[in-house]
Amino acid sequence: MNNTTNAEPVDHGLTERGHHPRLARPHGDDQAAILAAEHAAAQLRSAGQPFGARGKPFDRGSPFYLGVMLSAGVAATYGAVRVLGSASAVLVLVGAAMFVALGLEPAVSQLVNRRLPRWAAVTVVVVVVFGVLAAAVAAAIPPLVEEARHFIEQAPHYLQEAQNHSTLIGRINERFHLQQRITDIVHSSGTPALGNVVKAGETVVGVVSRIGVVAVLTVYFLADMRRIRATMYRFVPNSRRPRAILIGDEVMAKFGDYVFGNVLTDTVKLIGGLGDSGLSFACCA
Repeated sequence: MNNTTNAEPVDHGLTERGHHPRLARPHGDDQAAILAAEHAAAQLRSAGQPFGARGKPFDRGSPFYLGVMLSAGVAATYGAVRVLGSASAVLVLVGAAMFVALGLEPAVSQLVNRRLPRWAAVTVVVVVVFGVLAAAVAAAIPPLVEEARHFIEQAPHYLQEAQNHSTLIGRINERFHLQQRITDIVHSSGTPALGNVVKAGETVVGVVSRIGVVAVLTVYFLADMRRIRATMYRFVPNSRRPRAILIGDEVMAKFGDYVFGNVLTDTVKLIGGLGDSGLSFACCA
């Protein structure tokens, strides 16, 4: 049935005023509903309100509006979870760097309070931390080399113990077949062994690169901690910002003291323990 059969006559001149001159030209007479709407639009338009008066606001309590908003919220939450899941590896590195930066921030702030420029304070703290880590690694290498040499020298003895079922090593070998597995690895073809070496190399390179990324991000966070703190507090409403600053600064200061204290204690224990005695691979018969 033709919708224009019983339609009222339309003033095409007035209708043209409601039709944008650069869209969907020429005008068609077979669009009765659109013609009527354009006629009404032309009547609503004025010099002060070129788009007409604002209509009634949406009913925010209507089932349709609530359904659309809930669906949009679920979709946005799902998308955010997917994005965070895909970027989890990067977020872990960023979180670790922020964790270390908060741990070193008390030391940097103490130096700044002594009228040292922040860039100089960050440089001093970073140099000291890397120096301590380098000293710890240097202190750990000689005992590890010595224990590795001792283990190689005692390898024939361990093989003999593995054949004796009355010893601890023998019982472990009998249960888990360690000697057979080691023999299979040694006498395996070159391709699997080469593949294992390549995988081990990739793992080592990956760990070293991640440590480097965390170190660089830590230095960046330390150098720009003031801006990071200010940006974080800008997300808090003005009415609650003063109290949020008091609580947040206290939490970050306590957290930084806790991390720095634990790192310092573990470093002292590591250096002291490596200086007193090395690791031992010897097993009791």
